[in-house]
Amino acid sequence: MKMLFTFIFILLIGCTPGEKGVKYEEMRTKPRIFLKENELHVVTENSKENSALLIYEVQPTIDPSKKTLMLKANQAPGKEFRTEFQFNVEELGVKDISEYQIFWIDPDGTKTVIKIQ
Repeated sequence: MKMLFTFIFILLIGCTPGEKGVKYEEMRTKPRIFLKENELHVVTENSKENSALLIYEVQPTIDPSKKTLMLKANQAPGKEFRTEFQFNVEELGVKDISEYQIFWIDPDGTKTVIKIQ
């Protein structure tokens, strides 16, 4: 009997989704970006494919030579539910965000352009 419980426990642990990246197309609504004072706000929605996973992190990466801002996100079960992430533009090293093209980067590297609203 103890082995049966151990087997079921291992099976459940193996089936639980872990941390993974967020694809642009899997969000219920597309991510929105707006600028408020000197902060860039990224608004996301939970995955329509993985409702047990919550987006808990958005990571900005700046490439000043190409004038690009790339956004990647991570989701996992049991994380704090968040729908908005803020980044200080100056702390990112950007003087004029309007000169930059912004992309959402999927886990497979696919890029999708996002416009500031």
